[in-house]
Order: sequence, then C-alpha cells, then structure tokens
Amino acid sequence: MAKHSSLNIPTSIVISGVESDRYFDIVVRKSGVRFVLMSYHYLQKKEKDFLKKRIEEFPDLKIFIDSGAHTFLSNRDDFVDKPMSFWETYIKGYQDFLTANKDYIFACANLDIEAIVGIDKVDEWNDKYFKPVEESGIEVCYIWHSERGQDGWREMCSKHSYVGLSYEN
Repeated sequence: MAKHSSLNIPTSIVISGVESDRYFDIVVRKSGVRFVLMSYHYLQKKEKDFLKKRIEEFPDLKIFIDSGAHTFLSNRDDFVDKPMSFWETYIKGYQDFLTANKDYIFACANLDIEAIVGIDKVDEWNDKYFKPVEESGIEVCYIWHSERGQDGWREMCSKHSYVGLSYEN
C-alpha cells in the first residue's frame, strides 16, 4: 500500500498523452478529467513553467509524470547501443525536472528500461536517483517488468511502497 501525501490520492483512471495543447483541451478543458499522465520525454521540450501554468489554470489537476521509458522500449533498436553517458544525462535531467516541479505533480515513474540496460543498472538508478526524489516528497512508482520474474515482483513489493506493472506483462 502506498503512503499518501496530500497530492497522492486514490484514482481509478489516469489519462495520458495530454502534453499537447490540443489533447489537453479535449481531455481536461472539455471533458473535465483531472488525473493525467505526462511523459518527461515530451515535457523536456516544453517551457520551464509548463506544469506551473497548467496547475494555475486547473488547481485540482493531478499530474503523474512518466519517465519516457515506453518511447525507448518501443524503439529499442534506436536506443540499445546508446552509451551509459546518454542514460545518465537523461535520468539526471529527469530527476532535476521532478525536483523543480514537485509542487505540481503527485507521482512519477522510475526509468524502467531493464530490457535495454539491465536490472542491476535500473536498481542502481532507483537507489541513486529515485530514492532522493521520494525523500523530497514525490511518490515514485517503480515499474515491474517480466525480466525480473515473480521473485523480482515480490522483491520490488517488499522494497517499494508503490509498484506498477508494465503493459507488456
């Protein structure tokens, strides 16, 4: 069971893909959805105060930030040979983004790319980058993938308070 902060409240559905003005308008402004997921992969190209402006317009908006892992895993051939420095730069930027925007998000996902860099590297990143994010007050959802197996699921659930399942499993 996840620890709940003032922004982390139970939800039944979170709508993704609302980084663009067009889809944000459809989902939030016209449909009234208040739980959304946005990908850091796309947000890093937006202006610095993008999330702040969204929350100022919709104070009851709850934003979950995804790491962008889906994009990397869907295009694995383009990313499998990237040097570790590429990933370290990306993940540090993600961590900095989360910290800078912690007042505007209720949770985020770790960078769950075990299929590209391996389980040990993702576990190292979880400790190095995501534990400090948790300590700053942001809930981190650690995503389990089949590479970890059933024992890995149990291990993640015993180690982390918020664990998610990947869609591939």
